[in-house]
Amino acid sequence: MLIHDKGNKRIESQLSEERTKLPVIIHGNILFENIPLKNAVIEFNYEGTHGQTLYRIGKTYTGLNGHFYAQEKISQNAIAKQIGARICIYSTPGPNAKPFPIFFGSKNFAFVPEQRDYNLLDINLHLGLCFCERPLVFKGQIISRHDNEFLFTQQTVRLFKQNGTILSETPVDIDGSYCIYTYGDGIIGMREELIIEVSTGHRAAIDNVFVEPSSHVYQKNIKFD
Repeated sequence: MLIHDKGNKRIESQLSEERTKLPVIIHGNILFENIPLKNAVIEFNYEGTHGQTLYRIGKTYTGLNGHFYAQEKISQNAIAKQIGARICIYSTPGPNAKPFPIFFGSKNFAFVPEQRDYNLLDINLHLGLCFCERPLVFKGQIISRHDNEFLFTQQTVRLFKQNGTILSETPVDIDGSYCIYTYGDGIIGMREELIIEVSTGHRAAIDNVFVEPSSHVYQKNIKFD
């Protein structure tokens, strides 16, 4: 009977805490070299005095334009405590590889009970916030050669080496854009020509992109017949 009573009290305590949580909106933009990054993972948590995670609040992702928007509930116990927004961006590997973290970053803000909207503005990541020495980002649009309109189907974009090795792949988004994350450490020469292919399974469009040490972001539109 005593165990049952303790269980009920614990449930009542959890329900009471849930009722006292305050809804907030957290939003902002994730960029690298002022280029919006999509599919970035943002986790929100309470942080201790040494930056350790005390409690996870929630998680969201950036959209096509690098923007994130989350509606979360924060306990009043977090008043005046630091809320951490931790950012991580993973590679989009080929079928035989596991995602690898490319960038990380963080942004802190203090929770104020009277405030419901937290705009973290532009969070511009830099090379120092990287798990690898040479992060590479490839962005662009898939465009119809005939009418100059975006293709809205789910084609696959693949990044190859000249020897046929798949470095990364990703589906085309509904607006016809793609964004590939990979890295060159020990994989890609300091100066090397890579191949970007868009494929529907029945037909493909291929273009080349030349990478060099001084550039990390490459904008490449692919024309599809």
